[in-house]
Amino acid sequence: MPTIEEKTFKEILSNCELAEKVFGVKADTHYETIERDSFSALLNDYKTVLYMTQAMADTLACMLATCVSTKLPGDQLWMRIIGPPGSGKSTLAEAISANKEYVYPISIFTGIHSGIDEKGSMIPRMQNKTTIIKDADSIMQRDNVETIMSELRDIYDRTSRAHYRNAEHRDYENINATFLLCGTDHLRTIDDTHLGERFLDCEVLDNNFNRDKHLSFVYKSAVANVSLGIGAKNFSERDVQSEKLKRCTAGYLEYLQQSVSQVNPAVISAVFCERLQSLCKLIAIVRTKIPTDRSNTPLFRPRGEIPSRLIGQFVKLTLSLCLVFQKKEADQKIYSIVRKIALDTMDTRGYNFQLLNLLSKEKQTTRELALEVNLSDTATRRKLISLNQIGAVEKAKIQNPVGQSGRQRDHWSLSPEIHQLWKSSKLCLN
Repeated sequence: MPTIEEKTFKEILSNCELAEKVFGVKADTHYETIERDSFSALLNDYKTVLYMTQAMADTLACMLATCVSTKLPGDQLWMRIIGPPGSGKSTLAEAISANKEYVYPISIFTGIHSGIDEKGSMIPRMQNKTTIIKDADSIMQRDNVETIMSELRDIYDRTSRAHYRNAEHRDYENINATFLLCGTDHLRTIDDTHLGERFLDCEVLDNNFNRDKHLSFVYKSAVANVSLGIGAKNFSERDVQSEKLKRCTAGYLEYLQQSVSQVNPAVISAVFCERLQSLCKLIAIVRTKIPTDRSNTPLFRPRGEIPSRLIGQFVKLTLSLCLVFQKKEADQKIYSIVRKIALDTMDTRGYNFQLLNLLSKEKQTTRELALEVNLSDTATRRKLISLNQIGAVEKAKIQNPVGQSGRQRDHWSLSPEIHQLWKSSKLCLN
């Protein structure tokens, strides 16, 4: 075996996938882009490789919109891409990551700042790029997860100043850095709501997901990729499908970034604006969580979030989606995606949303609601009381049926404001 210094060996492998496995060196692969000038053309590329439901297509559009939004002024667009293992989110993440000029992919995220030297700070590498972490669940396993989230909250407003006990300090201003965190439902346990949540959520799957069709695509792709590798002398000879997706996605992202300065911003109608604001107000209410002690006593009197940041994010999402779809006006197609992100951010499987959705249809008792959401009466009442404290629901007493003794029952309904917001945003789900 030839004697080669380790440093030289690392350099030789720096553009090879093996480098990351052996030395932890991230391969900085450059992809020769395949030109794409429309989302529909790019989507056709994906349909040959993946089982692309509407939710998957919308997720791809939102990831591209996040990348396009990076250098635009205003509230920064940060997203969590959520789906179960094997749902395809890693494939989307790798395809988006192909264009290194606009995307900064990292596998292990331990924090933003370093107190040792300025070279350890990640901000210069994140600047004017979308940082994408394809396995963000790993953040939850770190002992310093609270520090990581605190540093992220700090840079969201485009300024960060870190000072250390060793007299080192880092001062950064005008930070343009968007984020895509890809992971499972475990990401939802990162609860910064009472501190001001910065992330919107996007679910990869929807109720129309067909597991058998998905697995059929996975099988065909696996056969094709392995078959192409048999007989190939080196990796570059294998034009595997995933590599083509990366090149096409890199090409369309390049096209979008170059066209940003050449088009006028899309028009947002008054009706669209009204619905958008209603969605943001509802998100602020639904995702309100009240920290409690071990006896479930609230630590402080709750107040609903003022949706200023949400409105800024959703306006930017709307305009960025218009760029992705090359639309001059935000139409029903754009609103359907915006509404999806609102629903995902509210977490339609969460108890707060489920309770409000049930009450948007009719008034119900605590017992009736508990049976619907599969919770105990006590737990349901506790959640309803919290919603009542932030003005989302109202409580009234109703008489027991004739011949039935005991205390009068609580009868719950949406507050007039929330009922109107639910109606104006067309949010009611079956």
